[in-house]
Amino acid sequence: MRKQTHIKQTRITSNSAGRLITLFATSLALLAGPSTQATNLTWDADPSNINAQDGGGTWDTITNTWWTGVANALWADAATNNATFGVSNGTPGLVTVSGGRTAGLVTFNAVTNGTYTLGGSGPLALSSGFTLNESALVSVPLSLAASQTWTVATNKSLTISGTIAMPSAVTLSLASGGTINLSGGNNQLPANVNLNIAGNVILELGSSSQLIAQLTANNNMLTGKVQGTGGGALTVNGPADLRIGGTASGKSQTLDLSGLAAFTYTAPANTFSVGGQISG
Repeated sequence: MRKQTHIKQTRITSNSAGRLITLFATSLALLAGPSTQATNLTWDADPSNINAQDGGGTWDTITNTWWTGVANALWADAATNNATFGVSNGTPGLVTVSGGRTAGLVTFNAVTNGTYTLGGSGPLALSSGFTLNESALVSVPLSLAASQTWTVATNKSLTISGTIAMPSAVTLSLASGGTINLSGGNNQLPANVNLNIAGNVILELGSSSQLIAQLTANNNMLTGKVQGTGGGALTVNGPADLRIGGTASGKSQTLDLSGLAAFTYTAPANTFSVGGQISG
């Protein structure tokens, strides 16, 4: 944390006996540096105009393409900083993530027409995940720095085509009623991910096979789906039991796996139990 030191000096002078005596009283004021409170910034493709503007550009730390609500600012890499794209006043485009960037939550809001794409070499490290009120494409490599939620609104989609890494095992929760497309090939998610279906979301694997460590579903949701249009398959291979059908008395779960070419649970020391409804 950066601190600034302010020195206040009080000078007392005496000429008694022909001597000049100077005394200094010094006080130190330590001012706290930047707050750790979350900062919400909105992408601004044209800082020359007041307020945020939709459009493409480069996500770096040297260009003031972020609107605070009052003025433009530089991006600072921090897990407490949240990035929002989409202000419904123009056409979105490609936002190139230049170098490794760090953010908490990335949100895509409505645009006039078209779709935002996050590209570039990155990687982009996320600690809180995505919220999509509008469809978006993400091709930049991702690093999941902590357990997080990807929330996609009904009739909207999040397409991830880049690589996905995790420094350690995390829980990835998929929520709301939209579609999440993993289009980056086999095992795009790391094999030690714990996948939680937290809403009526559709996870689309396409023609790819995906290995995960654990699969869970929230209680009392309607129907979550994992499908593989084109022959995709899902394998759960981890240290925990797999239970679908409510994990508490009076609770229910519905998980639709009928769109997969194959679903495999492989854990010889554990059990797979179905107490609610499962199709596939």
